[in-house]
Amino acid sequence: MLEPLPVGRRALLKTFEALEDLDGVAVTRLNIGQIEARRGHDEAALLELRTAYALNQQLGHAKGIATAGESLARLLAEQGGLGAIPPLEDAIAQYDLRAQTTSPESSEDEER
Repeated sequence: MLEPLPVGRRALLKTFEALEDLDGVAVTRLNIGQIEARRGHDEAALLELRTAYALNQQLGHAKGIATAGESLARLLAEQGGLGAIPPLEDAIAQYDLRAQTTSPESSEDEER
């Protein structure tokens, strides 16, 4: 049987949320996400890590973005979720296609 997350982290999160301390919320959600991932609670971990990542982006905390992003990437890789990323050649082809359709020459042709 899987153990629930220690009450301390959840209580801490509620305190930071009540205080509207986004820095504290971001760090605590990151910690909870990492714990949930180690315990194999993938859905809970994804929610916490995505929230931590978004909060750190909003706050402009580069270290928080990097840490949450790394944890999130590791979890997605373990789940096989990174298989949805197109191969580099496909991405380059899409970029080239968009560049052709938005080039200055094509804009001039459309105006005529």
